[in-house]
Amino acid sequence: MYLKNQIKNNIMAIMKDFVNAGGAFSAGMSAGLSGIDDKIRRADQAQAAVDSRAMSLINQYPPDPEFDKVSDEAREPLLNFVNQNKQNYFNIARQLSTMRPTDDNFMNMSSQLQSLKAGMITANDYLNDFKSLKEEYFQERNNMSNGMSPEDKRKLDLVFLENNYSMQFDDFGTPTYKTELGDINHAQLSNYYTKDDAFALEVMNKANEVYTSGAQGINLENTPSFNLLKNSLTMAINQGGPERLQSLLKDDLLEGYNLANINPNNYNNEEQMKNDIVNNIMGHLVNVNKSGLDQHKKVTKPSGTNFGQGMRDDLATTQGIAKNALEFAGLAGSNNVDQMVSLLRQSDINNVDKVLTKKEMYDAWLASEDRKDKQSAKDDFVAIYGDSPIYYDSAALPFDINDPQGLFKLYLQLSPISDDVRNYYIQNARFEKPKLPGVK
Repeated sequence: MYLKNQIKNNIMAIMKDFVNAGGAFSAGMSAGLSGIDDKIRRADQAQAAVDSRAMSLINQYPPDPEFDKVSDEAREPLLNFVNQNKQNYFNIARQLSTMRPTDDNFMNMSSQLQSLKAGMITANDYLNDFKSLKEEYFQERNNMSNGMSPEDKRKLDLVFLENNYSMQFDDFGTPTYKTELGDINHAQLSNYYTKDDAFALEVMNKANEVYTSGAQGINLENTPSFNLLKNSLTMAINQGGPERLQSLLKDDLLEGYNLANINPNNYNNEEQMKNDIVNNIMGHLVNVNKSGLDQHKKVTKPSGTNFGQGMRDDLATTQGIAKNALEFAGLAGSNNVDQMVSLLRQSDINNVDKVLTKKEMYDAWLASEDRKDKQSAKDDFVAIYGDSPIYYDSAALPFDINDPQGLFKLYLQLSPISDDVRNYYIQNARFEKPKLPGVK
């Protein structure tokens, strides 16, 4: 009985130990699985963070162009560019999302991503710009200058009018237009110019002005006003560049000026040709002014020492101008440019803003050109506008600052008075005071 109970107790002990061992095994398994779960969970979280960064970058990609609004010639090359660009962008976005900002290649990959995004925007911008350029070409084609080369015109016609071209985009989204006459880049699509009607209108206005001056008895030839007008024309031609020059020669803008007789092949340099063009225009303007003078002579009697009441009235109303002219002449050799400018501004209240010192003119030019005050800028300024202490209507005023008689004449030439009155003051000036009627 004792032995039976002992065996039973031993079995119970063994069973007890077995049950505890199983529990221990189960607990170990649970602990191991828990560790694996944590690793999986952390891996999932890390992947989720990568995916989130990748999606954030991908969502920054620009929207696709509206392919239905793109020309047939552009649609297929644009689609190829977009697909390749987008694939490259997505690939780099996925790589970049796994990197830390401290990684060696992080900045390079970021730069590539931005470049791809910019390329997509650029391609879309160029296509939108193309629509505007095409509409503009339709409007301007009939007024295109004859100075344009026939081949350049033909290339633009193939692209804009005949749609006879193909396209190719580079990696940066910039298109090239391929024609049977050669390639055109996008910038060249607007590289044409029309007839320079603006300059022609300016010359016509000058012609009207000199005729009106002549009809008032003012002779343009051999006066400071002549030189001013000549300088302003030279400056305008320089500012217009080669396009203005070609339009003047090829487009027959100025009827009666005979510019078509000027052959560029007969000149050693462009400056000589420009001088002849300006001299040609000035010759015509002098003739127009003489026509006005002829009209003036028809309606007025010749003036002399025994002038009539009309002349006396004109002299009476212009004595202030004559006194200022005398004061202006008295500044010869003084280099008092500010006082000179002040007196010139009094000569004609309608043209006050046209008179500027060199500093005023130069500073205004620097601001308009957004340039710094350097020697190169000073040289360019003088090349365009000429060199003088005083500028009138944007042109260098030609005078000798040490010559009182020249200054006196200059002041009167810039004043709104007739030739008869001007000549009277010039002939009778003594530079102490002008000889005025009724004044001893």
